[in-house]
Amino acid sequence: NKSVALLGGKLDTLVLNHVIGAYSKGGYYKNYDMERLQWLFRVNFFSYVSMAQQSIDYLEESAGNIVVVGSAAGKMGLPNFGEYSSSKHALFGYFESLRLDFRKHG
Repeated sequence: NKSVALLGGKLDTLVLNHVIGAYSKGGYYKNYDMERLQWLFRVNFFSYVSMAQQSIDYLEESAGNIVVVGSAAGKMGLPNFGEYSSSKHALFGYFESLRLDFRKHG
């Protein structure tokens, strides 16, 4: 909210474009470190959701847009990138649903 205030109280477009890539150690799901996986989801998924939620009122007011820069890994699994791909699948699913909600509510 402070950032939007610095912009004059108006937000037309929110661009979400940050990522942490993760090559799976050993490339095998049994080797996944759960703390690392949670950290990856905090950055690659939850931070996007948080910023979108904080911006929704401003974007509705201005009839603005959210631009999400994702990855092909959000559409298909990739060998040795299970952790990364799963975070991008979650991102795609969430924002696709949000897009449909926006369409429904104008």
